[in-house]
Amino acid sequence: MARAYTLEVVSRDQSKKAKALRRESMVPAVVYGPKLEKNFLVAIEYQKVTALLEKALETSLVGLVFKNEKGVTEEHEAFIKSVQRDKTTDKVIHIDFYVPANDRKMTINIPFRFTGVPAGVTKGGVLQTPHHNITVELYPSDVLETITVDVSAMNINDHKTVADIIPLLPHSAKVHMEETEVIAAVTKQVIVDTTAEGAVEEGAAAPGDVPATAQKSEKKEEK
Repeated sequence: MARAYTLEVVSRDQSKKAKALRRESMVPAVVYGPKLEKNFLVAIEYQKVTALLEKALETSLVGLVFKNEKGVTEEHEAFIKSVQRDKTTDKVIHIDFYVPANDRKMTINIPFRFTGVPAGVTKGGVLQTPHHNITVELYPSDVLETITVDVSAMNINDHKTVADIIPLLPHSAKVHMEETEVIAAVTKQVIVDTTAEGAVEEGAAAPGDVPATAQKSEKKEEK
């Protein structure tokens, strides 16, 4: 896949603590992966980090440009592997960048992009999306930034599973989810009965209306 973003970073002084960097509006980061001989400790301007994260996804390829300890400019194509945020302020405090090797597969979560208005929704149904991405193992060059899922033809009681997504993936992809897992379903809308105990909230789907596999995955996500 083509590079989506370029980010200038600076080599990090290992004697300087992460807290000191953050006070200077810098975000500490590590660059690692099978293509590198060693890990690199770098720092990035906070504003550049926030600007990147407003647009980039886990599947976006980022070109990192920096000078190593010898003063030589290096460029590495990487994926954002993890972002650590402050629990109180939600500010970014650390990032991990992964530099893949072209001949080795990597595991990544590819997000779904649901398009269209389901036919069942126009008839009063509700679209449920228990999963928002799919976990796959594939070669870096085969990574898709998003997977478009057209839900416009779905009527009430229709659903799409992981099996429906597999044909949209590259041949090198190995899916790390059950093929029966539901990723989208159109269910009947429940009318609120304000006189009954345990009334279901308007617009929500009753548990029995969502396919069993979807109910199971929703419980997993709540844990």
